[in-house]
Amino acid sequence: MGMLPRALDNLGWATLLGGKPARAKAQFEENLTLSKELDDKATITMSLEGLACAAGANGEALRAAKLFGAVEELMEATGYRLGPPENAMIEPYRTSVRSRLGEAGWNEALAEGRTMSIEAAIGYAFSEEGSSTATPSTTSEQPLSSTPEHQAGLTSREVEVLGLVATGMTNPQVAQRLFISPRTVQRHLNSVYRKLGVTTRAEATSFALEHGLTPSF
Repeated sequence: MGMLPRALDNLGWATLLGGKPARAKAQFEENLTLSKELDDKATITMSLEGLACAAGANGEALRAAKLFGAVEELMEATGYRLGPPENAMIEPYRTSVRSRLGEAGWNEALAEGRTMSIEAAIGYAFSEEGSSTATPSTTSEQPLSSTPEHQAGLTSREVEVLGLVATGMTNPQVAQRLFISPRTVQRHLNSVYRKLGVTTRAEATSFALEHGLTPSF
């Protein structure tokens, strides 16, 4: 891996781990463009992996899973392998996406991604298919979803946050698991309290337990 692509890749990861997936996506895309020009399959692989993780952190689970599948196929074709440090960074994002899609959805999306050629995978990475159309917030945090999908009009993200809170996790612990900030966790909780007509964590937890909203780890 050349020095410039490596530097761009490291920059993308530093940004992503800093909780700014939208900015990290742009940096990984820049690296992918350069890697494609250099025809460097190793850096193309890492860029696609970074974009998969950024998509997952931005709530685009289906897109992320397809990119993870494309990366798996590319690794098999080229013999490129990630080292333990890279795997340690990536695995939490894969686990989160897999949890959101469920086993069947994850396997289907992964299989679809594995059908992509390297050219198709690059094209998909730059496309808007499956991308969020929401306007990023001024803090580059993941935007709050406004589409009611569950009881009491809770969004999917609100259900995720509520379910984790109901397991006894603190806001920082929930934030770490979902790759968002503690402040964003509290924003989701405030919305949950308002929709449920409750004022305490204990009351919200009781609702989650009654409706089976806690995750199965």
